[in-house]
Amino acid sequence: MTVPHRLFLDANVWFAAAASSTGASAMLLVLCQEGQSNATATRRILQEAEQNLRAKAKPRDAALVRFYRLIVVPGVEVVPTPSREVAANYTAIVHAKDTHVLAGADIAKADALIALDRKHFFAASVRQAKLPFEILTPGMFLRRLLAG
Repeated sequence: MTVPHRLFLDANVWFAAAASSTGASAMLLVLCQEGQSNATATRRILQEAEQNLRAKAKPRDAALVRFYRLIVVPGVEVVPTPSREVAANYTAIVHAKDTHVLAGADIAKADALIALDRKHFFAASVRQAKLPFEILTPGMFLRRLLAG
């Protein structure tokens, strides 16, 4: 079982990494900072994570500061946000609000989409789709890394 190296991180992973410096999402980003994997995201994904942090955090909350530090380190690449037309190709696979995530992972040429949204990204329709990348949680990725 190979360990994916080019990772596309959903907004909830960025949020979790910023909210907890000791969780699996934060550990995954440390590995990217160390050059063991590459983290990718679209500007839209990062904006969504920032908006969610701002909505739940006080303006000077440490989580928001951690988020800003995470997105500017080596090992993080921002890829173009997919157009609505490109994202629409995924409407039969995933909930409409998440089509841009699958499209972004595809545009990034990711080996894996890393997400915490089990309801939408681990649904049968997504599992059965012939996507060019796999979908893992941060914990699944770390367990594979340790086993490999």
